[in-house]
Amino acid sequence: MKRLNHLLAAASVCLTLSGCGGGGNEATSHSADVSRGTAATWEYQDADMYAKVTFNADPTDFGADLLRDELANPDPSSKAFYQMIRDMGGFDAFHKLLAEQDEAKLSATLRLYGISMNNPESTRRELSVEPATESETSGVAKPLAITDCVKFFPIGDRNKAFALPSQFVYIDAQGRPAYAAWHGGPSTTPVAGTRLPCGTTVGTWGVATDIGGHMIPAALGGYGGRANVIPQDRTLNGSAWRSVEYVPTLCRKKFPVQYQFTNSYFSPADVRPAFIQAWVKIDHAFASTVGSTGTRNGPPTAEAVTQLNAFKTMATYYC
Repeated sequence: MKRLNHLLAAASVCLTLSGCGGGGNEATSHSADVSRGTAATWEYQDADMYAKVTFNADPTDFGADLLRDELANPDPSSKAFYQMIRDMGGFDAFHKLLAEQDEAKLSATLRLYGISMNNPESTRRELSVEPATESETSGVAKPLAITDCVKFFPIGDRNKAFALPSQFVYIDAQGRPAYAAWHGGPSTTPVAGTRLPCGTTVGTWGVATDIGGHMIPAALGGYGGRANVIPQDRTLNGSAWRSVEYVPTLCRKKFPVQYQFTNSYFSPADVRPAFIQAWVKIDHAFASTVGSTGTRNGPPTAEAVTQLNAFKTMATYYC
């Protein structure tokens, strides 16, 4: 049985703009440890829910544990993408590149790792066309568009990046959405994502208790098609994970915010992610707050609910 080791060294929630581990002004910092344990082995097929929440002010460790795990993943479909991010210095460095909105620079960086990027204008044209399903395109020679509702995107859309409205997505070498990123704020202007029929269809590709879940939430303008929707446990999607999505939704009203979402698959044949993880970076006037949380894609245990709800508590404290 496949295993993924997560070394949870001090998996804690830290309420301080100066970071976990000290070094800040004692008069302005406040901390609370709500975590447990130091190390755990996660057996994704039948283990209890794994959940971790960390907050600190140092973006250099932004997702370092996930990068380590993904580069050792038995499914290599996203390895080139995560190798690129690690070589750049981590998720924070990559998101800064996205924020520059320099298409040529981003495309050149991706090409160094064999990853192509769809022309944004081409993507906009695709979004204006009615999505097709696998049954509708069966036996048809034309390539499927990134907007179509299929389990695996065709070869032309694999190992490829797309600039969708309000977000960036990466489709792995097997044709599955593997990574999504969003940034915005400060703004109190409401944003509206899309909820398409494909979302319901995607939910049927997992297990009986799944629904289609947005990677970038609809509250941030997330796209409702397959490129941004995965089979996600219904209970997790409707309860604890909403606490995670609450953080960027609330904080972007006052501060610039980054939000990144990753899926971990452990077999090239998997349509349903086994593990999901999110990061939020909140840029305050004089410091940044970085938060991360991850969980097995299954019904949340009581402990997992407590951990994931702590993420929402952090947003209330900071924002």
